[in-house]
Amino acid sequence: MAELFYVNNFAVHFSNGGGEAVFEGLVILGRKFPDEKTVREMTDYLQYSLDTFGYGCRFFDVDKLPEGLNHRHLAEFARLINLFCIELTKTQSELEATRIDWSFARRMDFLARLMNMYSLIGDVLREKGIEIPKQEIPLSTEEKITVERERLLAVHRQTKHRLNNSEQFESWEKIAKLYEQDKTFTDLEILSLVYSISTELIDDSVSKEKKISIYKRFLKIRTQIGDKEDIELIGGIIEDIEKE
Repeated sequence: MAELFYVNNFAVHFSNGGGEAVFEGLVILGRKFPDEKTVREMTDYLQYSLDTFGYGCRFFDVDKLPEGLNHRHLAEFARLINLFCIELTKTQSELEATRIDWSFARRMDFLARLMNMYSLIGDVLREKGIEIPKQEIPLSTEEKITVERERLLAVHRQTKHRLNNSEQFESWEKIAKLYEQDKTFTDLEILSLVYSISTELIDDSVSKEKKISIYKRFLKIRTQIGDKEDIELIGGIIEDIEKE
């Protein structure tokens, strides 16, 4: 099972333990505003969910808010998500009280998911005439690259079935560039997979120069890995493209 947060047919996924940690963290942060009625009501609902519902049943569908909640509560939910995101940028934070190990990788992963949630909630609230602030999360350049990549990966997985091939290529190209910009990322097998997917999405809309560039980068990665069979195969593809 998993916890799913639905907004306009877009699902943000969390593991059962991850979803529980999010609710626990939001409750911790919400309790800091006891004099704000709407925040208190939202926080009480989150605690009620933790106490009452089992795994896989805690997140709610924004398109059908639970009884007792309205879009003002949803705006406060977004506010708490934003505070949660800020806490995730700290190596020591109030989130340490939750039952999860907040390693760097996990913090970046949750940041990407929660920032997507915040954006999606903002879209819904805007339709209702309610504006929430743009997120300003204090991240280093390296952290921004990691979070944006993970955020776009999640969006790509959720939306690719609605995109034509050229749109999928454009989406994936942004993700590939972020992998390349992350100088701390050294897993050649994952980089190879990224470029393998890029080649699968190449169609007639992609320029000859870009095709060659993608295959040459793919070739360089496979050469570093030492895959002789792929080196020969990709080299042949590049020669064929250059002859076009």
